[in-house]
Amino acid sequence: MSMVQSDHIAVLLDFNAGNPHEENTSEEEYWNIKKCDWNAWKETAKDSFSKLSFPQNENIENNYNRFEETLTNCMTKCIPLVKPKKKTIIQHPPWWNDDIREMKGKLNKAQKKFKLRSTPENFENVAKAENDFEMTKKDAQNKWSEDLCEKIGEAKSLREKWSNFKKLTKKKSENLVHPLQGNNGNILFTESEKSNILKNTFFEGYHLKANNFNQQFYDDITQQYISISTSNQEENTDNIKYNDYITMEELEGSIFKLKKESAPGPDFFFTELFINGGSELKSKLLDIINQSWEEGIIPLNWRRANVKFIKKLYKPNYNLPSSYRPISLTSVVAKLMERIITYRLEGFVEMNNIMDQEQEGFRHFRGTTNALLSLTQAIFNGFNKDKTTIVIFIDFEKAYDSVWREGLMVKLYNDGIKGKMWMWINAFLSHREARCMVNNYKSPWFQTSIGLPQGSVISPILFNIFIKDIFKSVSADCCKFADDATIWHSHSDPKVIQEKLQKDLNQVQKWSNDWRMKLSIQKTEYSIFSKEKNKVQNIKLKLGNTILKYNPNPVILGLKLDEQLNFNSHIESTVKKAKRSLGIIREIKGIALIPTKTLIQIYDSLNKIEPQYEYQGLVSVIRAPDYWRNIGSSKSRTTAQIEEGKQIISEQLQSQTPNTAVAFTDGSCLGNPGPCGAGAIIYINDKEEKLKRPVSNKGSILLAELIAIKMVLDYIESFSKEQINTLTFIFGQSDSIRYLNSQLEK
Repeated sequence: MSMVQSDHIAVLLDFNAGNPHEENTSEEEYWNIKKCDWNAWKETAKDSFSKLSFPQNENIENNYNRFEETLTNCMTKCIPLVKPKKKTIIQHPPWWNDDIREMKGKLNKAQKKFKLRSTPENFENVAKAENDFEMTKKDAQNKWSEDLCEKIGEAKSLREKWSNFKKLTKKKSENLVHPLQGNNGNILFTESEKSNILKNTFFEGYHLKANNFNQQFYDDITQQYISISTSNQEENTDNIKYNDYITMEELEGSIFKLKKESAPGPDFFFTELFINGGSELKSKLLDIINQSWEEGIIPLNWRRANVKFIKKLYKPNYNLPSSYRPISLTSVVAKLMERIITYRLEGFVEMNNIMDQEQEGFRHFRGTTNALLSLTQAIFNGFNKDKTTIVIFIDFEKAYDSVWREGLMVKLYNDGIKGKMWMWINAFLSHREARCMVNNYKSPWFQTSIGLPQGSVISPILFNIFIKDIFKSVSADCCKFADDATIWHSHSDPKVIQEKLQKDLNQVQKWSNDWRMKLSIQKTEYSIFSKEKNKVQNIKLKLGNTILKYNPNPVILGLKLDEQLNFNSHIESTVKKAKRSLGIIREIKGIALIPTKTLIQIYDSLNKIEPQYEYQGLVSVIRAPDYWRNIGSSKSRTTAQIEEGKQIISEQLQSQTPNTAVAFTDGSCLGNPGPCGAGAIIYINDKEEKLKRPVSNKGSILLAELIAIKMVLDYIESFSKEQINTLTFIFGQSDSIRYLNSQLEK
């Protein structure tokens, strides 16, 4: 047969693809938690758990089974168990409720009667039913719009605003797992096939080939783990505070942190059950938790997870397993215990300075802003000294899913985590089971031997501990936010930077080979920051035998950078994001007849999202005023520039209104971090006051600047409003402007 050319695209239709009758795809009954009678729940739980007792010397598994059985019996009495509704063509608006449904039924009935007999009486009944129906709809829309306005107004972040909006508008994200491409290029349509390849991708560690890593190092660490796990951990560890008996205050604090409307784990226990649980339920739960803590044994259901797969944003297609992120839905009871252990672990780690200073992720009083400021400030400091900065953005392949559990346990032990704490975490990570939830399909249970469960409370701090020494042998400046790691050097000669960074990159690769964390060659990239365009060329950095990709516009923690660090492209994208957030208003107008006053209230609440763009709008405070370009750097300022600077300051002081205080603040630091101090000069009606103080033996320039600001604020507090009604700051560090603004807003 001769070949025929055509511009038509062949399309394969497989009507059996994703067959809903496939094994394990039936939709089961579910607990309708929204219909729970919480007063009845409290009384039922009080009565049932007051009668529950645990036999002495009984193992934790059997005792927890008794607890689960009692909890399930209480749910049966108070929460309806319903079957999934069949999908209907009619899609009612989100404000549609039972009252409207009742009025609609009465209207239909009246219309049918009038159709059969067109009498005046039936006509009046139709008119009355129509009026009642419209009034009920109006009341429902008003009530819905008030709830919407309240929920959006309460939200603290843009993500939470959209989340509340979707819940109240009953919008569901389309998060089905698409047909996936298999290892041999074939397309997998059935849910069981999709589940199997997702399991292999994320849980079998196929990307961690043994010949890519240091086998001798692996054997040595494994032997250490065996030695630790078989030793008498109880000896000389009972006096360590983190091994103390767990208290009711800790349990109640953990329950307080639970979020309502969270998805349950495999046991189908909802957070609301414990939030509304009485003292009897909490008392029995505390007994179970302490038995697990004392014995170092975890019930099976605490080690199980339903794994759902969430689409990663902005992927070109969703036919590859790597386009999805696994999220583990675990038992709420396990999460309560995890949070208690996490608080204790955090306290020990921070008190003993175990965590590396560069790690900004999942730590109190730290965040993405700190990581971004350390990088951008270093680049600006380089610009002021006519230096180039080259940055490497390091990416791990399936970071959380690749953590070597035995290696982590050895690190914990060497850091001083021993006794009950070590044994419980070890039990938590051992013999874990999971099943893949792909659309309506549930895979069989399987064991996992590597990685940390994503979605677990304790996983972030364990991951931070595991990678805390990745930069131990690196000479570069660095910052980390969880698994987002960045290193850089600044120098006047780019070739010197290249040589230093290559040595550092080799050290990072050695660490990854030892600790079995694979670096992503495709996503690890570098960028060059220089005041002059195209000044730096012919830079080559290698990861193994592969040359790293150069990216002139990298995105780090949501901030888009450019070579001159002017942030123009990022500002444009940030403005677009802010405008898109107002799409809520357009969506709402299409759903209900909401009064203009309510729409304005919602609009005002949306304007409160501005702090979410503070660090993304970093340039607005980092960009220096126009006169700054003329007065040079403090390190190399000429006499003429000094005189010009004095003139500028004089003009600033003279332009102030009476009863205005002008404060000049600055911080200095020997190294970053290093010994630092703070200073300020305050002018009040031509009078000068100087303030200074040491800050820390190991701090940052930003910390010193913030202390300088606080010194000024403390000093100004001694004056009345009649004496000082305006305070003007002139900062030595522009980064601190955002901090001050956030405090004033509060």
